[in-house]
Formats: sequence, structure tokens, C-alpha cells
Amino acid sequence: MAGILFWNMRVRNETDRTTREAALREPLMRLVQSRSPEILVFSECEIPEEVIEQALNAAGQGQYVYPRSRSRRIRVWTRLAANSIVDRYNGGVTSRITIREVTVPGNDPFLLVGVHLWDRQRLTTEEGRGLSVGEVAARVRQIERTCGHSRTLLIGDLNMNPYEAGVVGTQALHAVMTRELTATVASLTPRERHSCFYNPMWCCFGDVSSGPPGTYYWVNVEEPTNHFWQIYDQALIRPDLLDKFVRVEILAHDGQESLLTPTGRPRAGSLSDHLPLYCEFNFS
Repeated sequence: MAGILFWNMRVRNETDRTTREAALREPLMRLVQSRSPEILVFSECEIPEEVIEQALNAAGQGQYVYPRSRSRRIRVWTRLAANSIVDRYNGGVTSRITIREVTVPGNDPFLLVGVHLWDRQRLTTEEGRGLSVGEVAARVRQIERTCGHSRTLLIGDLNMNPYEAGVVGTQALHAVMTRELTATVASLTPRERHSCFYNPMWCCFGDVSSGPPGTYYWVNVEEPTNHFWQIYDQALIRPDLLDKFVRVEILAHDGQESLLTPTGRPRAGSLSDHLPLYCEFNFS
């Protein structure tokens, strides 16, 4: 099995950066010990590379390296060989997307699309967020054509829920809620020109899921339509990669300690206001 972990760590250039950076080292090490991911993708992570390297390698799960890339907003670490992850796209359209081609030994390469899309304070309407993501979706399709395949995983902080137009819209990411639909929509004339993703995050909402009911908790009690738990952090899989996909999980525990407060919310004060996302693939 091969694991891929994403975390919006919320370590930015702010007054508590040093404190937050120090607090995150131990949980990060324990996450690597408990999950042993092949690849880690971080956003909002202005932690020096040497500090991350020390935390990852202290876990004793292999030697993690930082393949060189022009992307600074989205950072990728791996215990695969550094030349197994190759830059295919950064910048140009937006700094909020990085596309890498990943080769796991003995397997065909796949595309890893790391994203951190526009925050909801900047793009305040669902329509605006939907329109903005169209350029990102088009760039992914262009790189798929260039690389000659669409074995693609898109993972990151979308700042949208799975049901919003920017995620489900045909002109946007076109992510559907079941595996069966990935085959069905391809035969529908209005949608056949728009390649789709499978979005397993629908299964993570609410109490029936095995983990927390979301990745981000919005506390606004004045908003009458606020449903509090949001799934802004998502993993979307193209149909051509689905035969390798095993599962996705929102993590509430680092292996030793909870990532939640006693009231069951993300530890935004000391760690991050987002919970990590872990997905697993069978590349054997």
C-alpha cells in the first residue's frame, strides 16, 4: 500500500508562527510513524525545510526528501527517490496549483495535483469560486494531454465543500459522488466532453463516517445556514486511477494524541484549524 497525506498546517508569516511551528513537529513525526506515507503534501507551511526534514526522518519510517520545485505555496515531501517526482506544472495560471508526475517502482506514472484554492474571504460567493476553479481544471486537462494519460489524483484545500459548483460543475472539477457515476456521466451527451473525478469525500460527512464529520469547523453561529462542519480538504481521483484507490480518511489522531480539542473541534489554537487527510493506494 502507498499512502499520501495532505495537511493545511496554517503556519503562515504571523505573530504565533514560531510557537505553532514548534507545536506541530511532534504530531507530524507521530503521523509519519503511525501512517508511514510515501508522499506528504502541505499547504500554508512556512516551516523551514530542515525543520520538516528532521521531524519526518525522526519517525524512523525511511529517509524523506524534498524534490526541488518552483512551487512554494504547496510543498511535497516523499520517501520515494527524489527523481520519482517530477515537476509538470507550477505557476502561470495560478500559484495555487502544482502538478507532479509520480512514478512508484513497477507501476505506470500518475499525476499528483496539489492545490490550495482561493479562500472564502477573497472569493465570497459560490459562483465566484466556481468560475475561478475553471482555469485550474483546464490546466489539469492540458497537462494530462501533454503526459499522455489521466491517472490523476487531485488533493488539497479546495476551500469548497463537495457539493459546491466549483467541485461538481462540468466546467469546473466535475467531481461526482460515486464510482458508478464516473462511468455513467461519460455516456451523457452534455457531459461527455468534460472528464470527471470521483469524489470519495461525500462518505466522510456526518456521524456515520468512521472519522470526524469534516476537515474544518466554522463556528459562525449568526449564519442561519451554517452547518458548522465543512469538508474543504478533499482527494479527487480520475477513473483511470480508481483501480488503485483503496480508501480516504480524515485524521483525528496522530497515533498517540488527539488532533481535536476536548469538545471535538480541530486544535486551531495550538496546531491547525484543518485536520489532515490521508488516502491509500494499492500500487503493488
